[in-house]
Formats: sequence, C-alpha cells, structure tokens
Amino acid sequence: ALAWFVAALVAVVAWNLFKALMPNHRGIVHSSVFAAVYALLAFAIVRFGFNMTPGEALFIAFASFLGYNLHLLLDRP
Repeated sequence: ALAWFVAALVAVVAWNLFKALMPNHRGIVHSSVFAAVYALLAFAIVRFGFNMTPGEALFIAFASFLGYNLHLLLDRP
C-alpha cells in the first residue's frame, strides 16, 4: 500500500512539474524533430532493451515516427 501511495505522489509531483515547464500543449515536443528523437528512443529501447533484431527495431522506430507525425498532422489548430 505504501508503494502505491509513493508512486501516486511521484506521479502527481512529476505531472505538476511537467505542466510548469511546458505550459501549453504545443511546446518543443510538438515538432517533427522530436518525432525523430522519439523514433530513435523507440529503436534503442526495442533493440537493446528487448533484444529484438535490427529489422524489428527499425520497424518499430518507423511506426513510432509515422504515428507521432500523424498526431502532429491531426492536432493542427
């Protein structure tokens, strides 16, 4: 029970810190450059964290990149 309380407390504090640092929805992470960073991060996690083949990791990275850019396209004002 204590672990759940601590996790919830950390989540609330982290969320409020994030909101303070990024007051609007379309900050620095709302760009195609960050989509590439996101894809690289997805590649690294899948390739080295889950020990998948380079082809599988590239597929996940490409899907992540396309999904992120689709979100940017659909979220335009």
